[in-house]
Amino acid sequence: PPPPPHPDHPTFFFNDSDTTELYSLSIHDAIPHRLFKAAEHDLYLELPVAPWEAVLGGEIEVPTLDGRVKVNVRPGSRAGQKLRLAGKGLPKAKGGHGDLYCVLQIVTPTVLSDEEKALYESLAQRSSFDPRGHFE
Repeated sequence: PPPPPHPDHPTFFFNDSDTTELYSLSIHDAIPHRLFKAAEHDLYLELPVAPWEAVLGGEIEVPTLDGRVKVNVRPGSRAGQKLRLAGKGLPKAKGGHGDLYCVLQIVTPTVLSDEEKALYESLAQRSSFDPRGHFE
């Protein structure tokens, strides 16, 4: 017999067509999704942002299980910050949904044009920002 279902985990039962065995599959036993990681009913998405999007902020389109939505990245955002999209996670057995957390990942370009390189060099020379200032 299949194990008893967990009250908070949606469970699906099915029969093997060649035998009389009854199998159960919890939603948490499913194959991992290529974009989302699940933790109970919440989902996590690593959201890549460009350095200028993190510094200046802006509106970014992100995938959800229900389609794409726009989220606002605040100016001065940092890697690892989470943007919460309430109710965009997995369904709960007793109604409602978990949340989707977009975890910001600042991605730097690997190939630069001559103009882009010159802009970064100019910023490096003019900026007073020191990311390692707390080491002093």
